[in-house]
Amino acid sequence: MSQPSKFMVIENGFVTIRVKPGYNYEIDLQSIQTHDDLLRWKHHLSEKRWMNPKTLNDFYSLVLAEKPLK
Repeated sequence: MSQPSKFMVIENGFVTIRVKPGYNYEIDLQSIQTHDDLLRWKHHLSEKRWMNPKTLNDFYSLVLAEKPLK
């Protein structure tokens, strides 16, 4: 399990972003197979009100460290 921050982990094939107590946002790693998929997710997450630049970069780095992309 990789963990660049206490707010985000990879567990059981999902990136879990701990947005606030009682609310986690999960992303299935199977939905990220290519660099384009990762960029689509990064764009999608950037539109969330709770997202910030550091967490967004942590997401990007965590996924790249966890799995090879096509």
